[in-house]
Amino acid sequence: MADEAFDSKLKHLGFVQGVIARMNSNSFSMKGWMITIVAGFLAIFAAGKDLNEIFLFVAIAPTMLFWLLDAYYLQMEKKYRLLYDDVKNDNAEPFNMNADGYKACYFKVLFSKTEWTLYLVIILLLAAGGILGLYGIY
Repeated sequence: MADEAFDSKLKHLGFVQGVIARMNSNSFSMKGWMITIVAGFLAIFAAGKDLNEIFLFVAIAPTMLFWLLDAYYLQMEKKYRLLYDDVKNDNAEPFNMNADGYKACYFKVLFSKTEWTLYLVIILLLAAGGILGLYGIY
């Protein structure tokens, strides 16, 4: 009987770990898509003639959107890590996959080092390039 409980616990941990891995993969995909889209806008900017600085400002919107989505996936990952800890410590119902009861502050995740260092730096560089271009400095 103890072996069945242990096997169930291992399966439950595996299910939760699978969700954590998917959230992490989604977060990584957000970064990849953001870089791809920003690179596309930079290519249009480089090939343009008149008012091409606008493309630098336009690239800020998808960067911000991907930042918000990335933070959401990281928040969900944190919640499932808390669920994982509860399953590991026998504090969760068997095969419960609902992480809604766990708290992970969205804004803490949004402004964590791994998030703002990538997204905010790109946003500031795009804005600076657009402003410099509007004033004809480069």
